[in-house]
Amino acid sequence: VPPAAAEMLTTAEKNGALPEVTKIIGAHYEEEGEIKLKELVTILEPLIIVVMGVVVSTVIMSIMLPMFDLSSLH
Repeated sequence: VPPAAAEMLTTAEKNGALPEVTKIIGAHYEEEGEIKLKELVTILEPLIIVVMGVVVSTVIMSIMLPMFDLSSLH
């Protein structure tokens, strides 16, 4: 638990407002997590596309190069 959240929970427990404060803290960290997840997806999306391109080009080259070698033998 982050120190700020722990302090908020301690104060809320003393004041008797623990349910309201836990909802607020939960909503805050849920929004923060969603923002970080969107940033991660934005970073990983181009990387996944490049990796898929490398995999597809490797498969195509492994199929086509032997065919070109066979055609050059005649």
